[in-house]
Amino acid sequence: MPSSRKMRFATLLLLTFVLVPSAQFAQIAATSQPTPEQRLRALFYLGDPDVMERDGEAVATKKNTSLETRAWYVSQQQYGKGLFNALTLVDGMKKEAPDDAWTLAARTYFASDIEQAISLCEKATAKDSRDDILFLCTKGMMSQQSATAAELLRKFLDRHRAKFEASAQGLAEEADVLRQLNRIAEHKEYSDEAAEIYERALKLEPGNVRALAGKVDDLLGRKKYKEAADVYEKFPVPIESHSLHQMYWHDILPNLIELGDEGQAKRMEADARSLIDRQEPTDQDVQYLVMDLRKCSAVRADAITDLIEKRYPDSKASEMAMVMRSLAKLGDHELEEASAEVRSEIADKLFEFLKRAGRTSESADESATEYLDELTHYMEISSERLFEAAKLAMPEHKLDLVRTLADRKAHLLELEELASEQIEAQVREAGAKSAVWHYDGRYAAMEVKQSWATLADWEDALGRIYLQQGRIKEAEPKLFTAEKLLDVESEYDPGTMLDQDLDTLLDLGRLNTAKGNYSQAEEYLGRAMSVEYYYPDEHPAIAGYKDFYLRQYGNDQGLDQYMSVAYEKDRTRRKNLILKERIAQAKPIPPFKLTTIEGKTISSEELKGKIAVINFWGTWCGPCVYEVPEMQKFYNKYKDNPNVVFLTIDSKEGTEQVKKFMAEKKYTFPVLKEGDDYVNQVSISGYPTTWFVDRDGNKVFEKTGSSRRVVEEFSWRVEAMMEMAAGKPEGVKVQ
Repeated sequence: MPSSRKMRFATLLLLTFVLVPSAQFAQIAATSQPTPEQRLRALFYLGDPDVMERDGEAVATKKNTSLETRAWYVSQQQYGKGLFNALTLVDGMKKEAPDDAWTLAARTYFASDIEQAISLCEKATAKDSRDDILFLCTKGMMSQQSATAAELLRKFLDRHRAKFEASAQGLAEEADVLRQLNRIAEHKEYSDEAAEIYERALKLEPGNVRALAGKVDDLLGRKKYKEAADVYEKFPVPIESHSLHQMYWHDILPNLIELGDEGQAKRMEADARSLIDRQEPTDQDVQYLVMDLRKCSAVRADAITDLIEKRYPDSKASEMAMVMRSLAKLGDHELEEASAEVRSEIADKLFEFLKRAGRTSESADESATEYLDELTHYMEISSERLFEAAKLAMPEHKLDLVRTLADRKAHLLELEELASEQIEAQVREAGAKSAVWHYDGRYAAMEVKQSWATLADWEDALGRIYLQQGRIKEAEPKLFTAEKLLDVESEYDPGTMLDQDLDTLLDLGRLNTAKGNYSQAEEYLGRAMSVEYYYPDEHPAIAGYKDFYLRQYGNDQGLDQYMSVAYEKDRTRRKNLILKERIAQAKPIPPFKLTTIEGKTISSEELKGKIAVINFWGTWCGPCVYEVPEMQKFYNKYKDNPNVVFLTIDSKEGTEQVKKFMAEKKYTFPVLKEGDDYVNQVSISGYPTTWFVDRDGNKVFEKTGSSRRVVEEFSWRVEAMMEMAAGKPEGVKVQ
């Protein structure tokens, strides 16, 4: 499972494909020494942020690079490290040449609203009439998503329609905008208007990869997987876009169930080889490819891994291939299901990877350290090996290993030095970022909170190290700082960031236990107990409670009774928090008429008079699959209750794929297939999401995110709704 920190700050990234004809890209790539402008322009039109990040950063951030080069790079960097780089570049461009067309176009990506974005783009195109300027800032404006933005973007298209329709590239740009408008207005991932324009673009220029990407993506939005495969496979020239390859591997082939595993694997391997033969894949390519290929054929996955490591031995792609090879024997299983032998082999290979000199792939390093720390919950790994891994890991990925070692009271002096260095680095980074955050009105709040959270993590880690050394006075200000940094509203969860931070709550409980502040210690430990814990071993708050009890009373007499009370307090706390989340102004859910994977039609009208629990999920969603066993238990609990209905709605995949998953896992709960883009129409913000609907069809509760406590916590919501309904005559809305 991903860490709670990652889950809190995970965002749904909408990728708009802005590509260039393969022939044009090949011509540029074949140039012996393309200029920086040519190289980054080609990457912009390929629409692959991962490639731009890998190949463009060194070029764009080099001293005295041109405004044009910087503008091309800025266009693809709107999250993570790339966002900070982009903001820094835009800041410099504005100071250096505020009225230059490239500066104005780059600024559209960080405009505060659609009106400002359009104004900047109009000024840029007035100064420089080249298509590149228009297309660059049009893509920048597409990040604005509101009804007002849609209306003004359409007017902008109309004003410049002649220029858009003068070339295949412009037609593809126009179609991309129209699809975006349809997402905003109709909540659909496709557009009939855009589809017709993509066709026109491909007739005008059959080799236009950008139009192809739009057409394929439009077909995927309609769930026409066979048609999408036909378009992709019949394309007349080699496809250079990494994003297109990823769509083929991850979205198209897994939905062509009629091919069977071997047929899917054969096509996937052939396509991957065609990419690898022409150019170095990204580490993200490898992660997508090997995971999806291994589901069909371990032999072919191993062959591709071998090829990548042999062809590009010192690349980020090779590093990711090495990590994926380490996990090969897991197959589709989680570590929890693996044998002791498999876990041990995985650990050995991950250590081998971390010892590799000169590693550069942050993604591979992150995967290796996360899996290694997760393994400590399922097997014994010596503190010496973990400390070696912590030293070898990249700075941003050391934290979990440091905390685990601190819990063991191992290498505390070395950990103290390491944590202190990271705190200093975080403070420096925050200072640097603060200089450019004012250019980024939409992302600034999230970036600031994430910086605070990362700094809080390291302050907490150092506080834990001090606690383990008995240095209570030194631990206190560190943990106090972590608490204050996290005591702000959470971005995606109710309450504060602290309410979801298990480690800091635990350490605050330990601190107050050590100080003899038992009432405060109990409060923090109680809050910690309520935080979701994703591993099968005992919740760490329990150990905190036991230590607290022994310190307060001097022996363990009465401990079992005390823990029973603690468990009941935890249930009461969680239940109260959950019931407080009841939607104040409950409204009817949008009506639906969907078909189960067995072919039975169910409509929302049929649910009236019953309490309905509706879960949105997909087999592609890790957190969804994680909680599916609990969903089955919840279904079993209520399946014979005539007053309660449990349904799930699967999204983004074909019926046969879901049927195969349900049969293999022996799950029996009802699964409806998404129809007419119902999921997009209701604006599901994350997966899994569960609605709790009363007898009148009103959504009373909504839960986003996975849980190991589904049966208990979902039942509380259902029982509360039953009690509310019992207090009113049938048919009267419960307020």
